[in-house]
Amino acid sequence: GPRIPHSVGIMMGLLGTPLTGREALYLGVATHLIAKDKIPQLLLAAPRHKGAPAELLAPFAATAGDVEGTPDARGGEVLPHLEAIERCFSQPTVGEVAAALGR
Repeated sequence: GPRIPHSVGIMMGLLGTPLTGREALYLGVATHLIAKDKIPQLLLAAPRHKGAPAELLAPFAATAGDVEGTPDARGGEVLPHLEAIERCFSQPTVGEVAAALGR
């Protein structure tokens, strides 16, 4: 099945590290990001919407294309450290992950 790139999914599973919305978009975990100030408008539009969910979300959302190539973590813990995350969490065993983290 699909995997979160750069071994981020393994790190999240082992450490419980959360992603910011922008990180989720950048890594392909999310398809849309709704700004907090647009949620009330979205909630008003939702009951009247008859089409696909993506059509409802599109006018209110930033998409992966909006953040692609711009790993701006905005306070996140993941994107600024992708290289180290991949190096440490791509190890084949938990023991080797622990050893890589200690280096």
